[in-house]
Amino acid sequence: MSSTRPPLDDPDQPSRPTRRERVRTVVRPALQVDRGAAQPAVAVPYALGFGAVLLAGVLMSEPLLGMVAASGAINAGGLGVDPQIARPRLTMLVTTAVLSSSLFVACLVSDHPLFAVLTLAAIGAVVGLLSPREGPGQVGVQAVVGFLAMGQQATPLRTALTYAGLVAVGGLVQVMIGTLVGPRSRRRRSRVAVVLRRELPGPERAEPAPLPEVRRAVFDDLRHPGPESRWHALRLGLGLGVAEALSQLLLPLRGYWVPLTVVNVLQPRLTDTIARGLDRLLGTAVGVAAGGGAVVLARPEGMTLLALGTLLAWAMFALQSVNYFFYTTALTAWVVVFLEVMGIGAQGSVPQRLLATAAGGILSLVLVVLVRGRGPR
Repeated sequence: MSSTRPPLDDPDQPSRPTRRERVRTVVRPALQVDRGAAQPAVAVPYALGFGAVLLAGVLMSEPLLGMVAASGAINAGGLGVDPQIARPRLTMLVTTAVLSSSLFVACLVSDHPLFAVLTLAAIGAVVGLLSPREGPGQVGVQAVVGFLAMGQQATPLRTALTYAGLVAVGGLVQVMIGTLVGPRSRRRRSRVAVVLRRELPGPERAEPAPLPEVRRAVFDDLRHPGPESRWHALRLGLGLGVAEALSQLLLPLRGYWVPLTVVNVLQPRLTDTIARGLDRLLGTAVGVAAGGGAVVLARPEGMTLLALGTLLAWAMFALQSVNYFFYTTALTAWVVVFLEVMGIGAQGSVPQRLLATAAGGILSLVLVVLVRGRGPR
C-alpha cells in the first residue's frame, strides 16, 4: 500500500516557520521606520498655530485655559498633516466639533459611571465599524479621546462649556491654517505662500471622492459592515467598556490611560495590534522620562512653557507618519507637561501611567486573540 505523504524534500511543500521567524514577523512592523514620511516643513505652520493658541493663554495669565485650547489644536493639527486623509480641512472641522461635544458630554456624565461605560462602549463599536475609512475612523477616535479627557472628574456646567469652547477655538485655528498653507490650497494662494514664493511642501494625497459618495459609503459601513469590521466593532466596543470600568477602579493610578491605550492600540489584525502595543509602551516610557526631565530642568511656565509645548507639537506633527513610537514619545512628553501645568505632579505618575498602558495593551491582545472570526490574523 503506497503512502500519500509527500517526500520530506518536496520543494512544493511549504515549510513551517520557526519560532524565531514568527516572532520576527510580529515584531518587525513595530521597528519599521519610514524616514521619507517625515514632514518637518509641513509641521511648522500647525506647530505655530498650536503656539499661538497657547501664547494667548500665557499672555492672559491663564496657562491652564491656554493648554485646554491647545489640546484642540493638537488633535486638529495631527489630522492636517496626515497624508492618508483626502479632505484634511473638512476632517479637522468635523473632528473639532466631535471632540468638543464629546468633552462636554463627558463633563456632564462623569458622576454616572455606568452610563459612562455604556456610552464609551457604544462609541467604540461605531469607531470599529468605521475603521476601514481613515477620515471617519479618526473622527471616532477623537470622540473617545474627548470623552476620556474630561470624564474623570465632575465639572460644573459653566466650566464644561468653557473647556468645550476653548477646544473648538484651538481646532478652528488649525483649520484656518490648513486653508492658508495646506497642500491643496493651490487655487487660492495665501499671503504666506506668496511671501515664501512657493507653497509649503506637503504629502501627496489621493483625489478626494465627491461628498455624496463619501456619505453613502459611511452609511453603508454602518448598516452593512463587512465581517472584519463587525468583529473589530465588537472587540473595540467590548474593550473600551471593560477598560473604562477598569479606569474607574484604577482612578488614583491614572487609570484613564487604559481605555486611551485600547483605542489607539487595538487593530483588526493581531500583528498590527502587537506592533502598536510595543510602540505605545516604549514611547510612553521614553516620553514620561523626557517630559519629566524637561519639567524638572526647565520648570515650564510663561515663555518657557510656550517654547517647550510648541517644540513638542512640532515633533508630533513631523514624526507621526514615520513610526508610532516617535509620535507616542512626543505625545506623552506633552501630556506630562500638561499635567504639570494643571498642578498634577508628573513624577509620581510614572509607574502608574506605565501600568495603565501595559494593562490596556494586554487587554487589546486578549481581545484580538479571543474575539475574532475566521480568516487571517
